[in-house]
Amino acid sequence: SSSSSSSSSSSCSHSMPTAPHIPTLSPAVTKEVVLKSIRSDLVSKAAAAAGHVSIPDLLEEQSRDAGARDHLSRIRDRVSRIGSSISQHTSNYLNHRHQHQHLYQHQHQHQ
Repeated sequence: SSSSSSSSSSSCSHSMPTAPHIPTLSPAVTKEVVLKSIRSDLVSKAAAAAGHVSIPDLLEEQSRDAGARDHLSRIRDRVSRIGSSISQHTSNYLNHRHQHQHLYQHQHQHQ
């Protein structure tokens, strides 16, 4: 039974579909594109299967998701800005200390 399972898994890996139409940008963008296409495909399939689900409900749900995504991206931008300003301040401080280190040492020797 173990040999048959191994052969089935190898055939499975060979039949993996390639997706050349996905634009090769950053990994995050590609993942976003893939997830979005999968999600829209699932939504349309679900709508076709459920029949009674109204399109406006689906659209409203998608707009809610988009709003949440916008909110998250805004938070991400703010966090990265804060992080870069912190690193900037840190490097400024270290440069300043390095430039004036002989002054600090001089003062300490006199005390």
